[in-house]
Amino acid sequence: MALTYDTLNTVTKEYIEKVAIDNITTATPVLERLFKGKKQISGTKIQFPVIYALNSQGGSYTRGAQLGSANDEFETKGELNWSFYDKPMRLYGTDLAQNSAGETQIRDLLKDTIDNQVYSLVEDLSDHIFASKGTTANIYGLYDAIGTAAYAGIDPADAAVWQSTVDSLTTTLTPTLLYNAIASASYGIAGGPDFGVTTLDLFTQYLGKVLDPKVRYMYYDKSDNWMSKEMEVVKLGAIDFTWDRHVPAGDLLLLDTKNIQFYTLPMPEITEMRVMPLKYGFSMIKWFVPADYDYAISHLRVYLQLVCKSRRTNYMFTALTTVAAS
Repeated sequence: MALTYDTLNTVTKEYIEKVAIDNITTATPVLERLFKGKKQISGTKIQFPVIYALNSQGGSYTRGAQLGSANDEFETKGELNWSFYDKPMRLYGTDLAQNSAGETQIRDLLKDTIDNQVYSLVEDLSDHIFASKGTTANIYGLYDAIGTAAYAGIDPADAAVWQSTVDSLTTTLTPTLLYNAIASASYGIAGGPDFGVTTLDLFTQYLGKVLDPKVRYMYYDKSDNWMSKEMEVVKLGAIDFTWDRHVPAGDLLLLDTKNIQFYTLPMPEITEMRVMPLKYGFSMIKWFVPADYDYAISHLRVYLQLVCKSRRTNYMFTALTTVAAS
């Protein structure tokens, strides 16, 4: 029996293409975890209340003593600007005609184009989560939120409770070191880190062999059949540990994902735009055909920012070049 285009396309898309794409562009458990608590708001800036220091005034007193009214400033607001992302899409009229229907159809060109732009935008955001924003238009990353520099308009040098912990370690990573880091990050505050992420080599050499029990963690919702791959995690107490290929080599992060989340802006519902919502709050603007050109154009867009509301409950190791023997 001769091999037809339809048969080849069916086999490729079902058994090869999904795996290849998944291995290349969708191994992003941190992005998935941080988007679980996504919050949609409006406004020209993101503002959130922060208790960043303790009140050292007052305390115990003897009966009849004169009470003072001095007070420390211990509550303020964090403030962040929005970031904007766009992926342009263009389909030529001839390609649409040649791949529209019938026995000679090679692929679903429209779906593949949209899927590829979603993959591409997911990849950009995953890269930027582990990069410093600097003066770019990118989102604030975890290293901005966890680091010792000012963040959201708050200088951690003025507020010990607001500081995260960042270690540059070359000593052997051990369970005791991890437990101490978790205790330090919790700092007597309710909660603490609930998610740990590192590089694949560190995970497989150490965490994946020493810490139990093993569980399965989903990259994505199974309802999206092109995002159904699972990956292995281990538990240390109540903390899930896994790996993400975007983490810089040798790093391990303990995150409080209850207080780190994405804020998004709603896309404007302008009639001419006819926005179609997609996963993560991505929006696709209606396809438009310019009168003088033989192609249709569209845009995939999202307005968002990564917000950290409790820096002290996060912890980061760097330069972990050695691990305990397993």
